Amino acid sequence: MPIPVIETRPPTILVVEDDADLRDNLGMLFSDAGFRVLPAEGAREAMALLAEADATVVLADSFLGDGTGLDVLRAPRRRLRAARLAPATRRRPAHGQAERAR
Repeated sequence: MPIPVIETRPPTILVVEDDADLRDNLGMLFSDAGFRVLPAEGAREAMALLAEADATVVLADSFLGDGTGLDVLRAPRRRLRAARLAPATRRRPAHGQAERAR
């Protein structure tokens, strides 16, 4: 009796980051680790991707040019029900702090 072959898809990570270099680096890191990566530059693009595909994990920057990571995480729950959610941020200096730090 032949052994049934079960095809499995790798987990999918939606990476939402407006910094192109960081988004690309995270995408390569996760892809090299065996994940399927859906990159998105902003909240609108991420929500459009979620309307078409399921994500196992959502890694979303808190501050995006067209919204926030929370906007993405508030997307229709039916798409995010099975996903693990990971809001991410890097602290941006307040206006004038970068100049004072030099």
